Amino acid sequence: MDACLPILRNLGWALSVGPGHVLARQGDRPECTYYVLSGELRAIRRQAGGDGLVIGEIGPGDWACEIAGLLGGGEATADVVARGAAELIEVSSARLREFIESHPRDACTILGSVAVGVARRLDEPAARASANAMLALAQDLARALLEQNRRREGEMSARD
Repeated sequence: MDACLPILRNLGWALSVGPGHVLARQGDRPECTYYVLSGELRAIRRQAGGDGLVIGEIGPGDWACEIAGLLGGGEATADVVARGAAELIEVSSARLREFIESHPRDACTILGSVAVGVARRLDEPAARASANAMLALAQDLARALLEQNRRREGEMSARD
């Protein structure tokens, strides 16, 4: 079980979708990030002429719309469509970003899960290296946020 699952269950809500349900459209700005509990999603990149190319399969333990959702304001690089029935956890991207900023201990868990999911979907060694770099960055961010919170707590204790 992914270590971030209990956190996500508290942050988001369960979502059941059927075959063909569109979670994101290429070029749109997703407002939610999805964690797949069961079923399968497909990432389909639309090309000129309207044809779609399947660029990824997203299954249990994987994330969808995670990059645009976590970075905020980014555009979906592909349509994300349910291949069949799927059970998801849907989390508002804004709520997820707020949570990560205010809970540095859990930020590393969530961001690490995202990085592992991205790395699992990548075939090229260079892309895997990028995902590993993202994981290292996530860990550095979590440590920095944790240190920032410790300083704030120290300042507040000193005032009391």
